[in-house]
Amino acid sequence: MKNNNNRDRWASLFYWIGAIMTGASIALVLLGNTKLFHSFQHTNFPLAWKFAGVAVVSFLAREICRPSALNHDRHDRDARRSVDHIPHEI
Repeated sequence: MKNNNNRDRWASLFYWIGAIMTGASIALVLLGNTKLFHSFQHTNFPLAWKFAGVAVVSFLAREICRPSALNHDRHDRDARRSVDHIPHEI
């Protein structure tokens, strides 16, 4: 049980890092033509791309931390619904 708690915490941490980096990347793209952020965006490898890369890696790390939890819940829900479609009259 403790292992699942640790995995849940890591998955949550990676999710929030990805969400924050996605928001920062979008903000930098929108603010890229302002005087303050122009030097960060107009380089060979813009800072927004770096933030987006960190977001992608973070979301992938989240999937690695909790790969089976989402699929297991979905499978249980599908199995319960399949019983509703069986005709009662034979």
